[in-house]
Amino acid sequence: MIEPNFFVIGAQRAGSTSMWRYLRAHPEIYMAEAKEPGFVCFAGGTPPFNHNGDPNFEGQIVLDEGAYLDLFTPGADRRYRGESSSFYLYIDDAQAELARRFPDAKLLIVLRDPIDRIWSSFNYLRRLGGEPLETLDAALEAEPQRIADHWEPLFHYVAESRYSEQLTRLYEKFDRDQVHVAVLERLQADGPAEMARIFTWLGIDPDADVGVEVRHNSAGRSRVPALSTILTPGFLPDSFADRIPRGLKDRAVAVRERLRSNDYDDMPASTRARLEAALADELTALPPLVDFDPADHWTFFGARR
Repeated sequence: MIEPNFFVIGAQRAGSTSMWRYLRAHPEIYMAEAKEPGFVCFAGGTPPFNHNGDPNFEGQIVLDEGAYLDLFTPGADRRYRGESSSFYLYIDDAQAELARRFPDAKLLIVLRDPIDRIWSSFNYLRRLGGEPLETLDAALEAEPQRIADHWEPLFHYVAESRYSEQLTRLYEKFDRDQVHVAVLERLQADGPAEMARIFTWLGIDPDADVGVEVRHNSAGRSRVPALSTILTPGFLPDSFADRIPRGLKDRAVAVRERLRSNDYDDMPASTRARLEAALADELTALPPLVDFDPADHWTFFGARR
């Protein structure tokens, strides 16, 4: 059976969808067609979360082991066969299951400014209609109860931005040379250079052109909502969508993303101050766990210099 040996495991709303698409364009990498299959979280039939922000979330989950491994059969001749489930980093049981099933795998993480990640998550969930509260402050008040009620991790706004806790747990299970932490802001500023860092870590051609000029799955609204809906995964029946060539699908997605407006209101200053206080421990806890200086890229860290 063909097994995966490469995973994009987080963080949510930090560019994992763009990364998945860039990686799948490299000739030495096969990325499973399914995005967010989540098998290592849900193997054995663990029930879905009690509240999901994305109406397509449950439809993406793969529970059956045979069906999961079948995702990688088309990549049998590639050096790397991977999948992207961006909540694996956050969920400790998922980390443990990865270590048990795939102890030699390579793990790629994409991080962004933790406060920007929260604001993107909130706006994304509001756009999808999954976030019922109108302000981020109200959602932050509700977060502890939502966690207790087993809501989808994307609603764990502050908890998911505590990167140091997640990386500390991961490094207890995997050698650090198996893990690479990329930076969304570096990817946006110089995509080819950031992808070259990743490809060099993987030991494959660092100069492959993987289409980094297109950003995917932004929190903004579409300028043509009807067309965006048609081009959204899950809208077309699988029996029809499966007949569409992969290259054509990718071109359609690029059209959808170019039609999306990335503009949304700035976070209120009082809310930002609240989040800075809640995440203050990250200022000292995170830097030793990554091979870049967060202050070089993230406003939250840079303001403390």
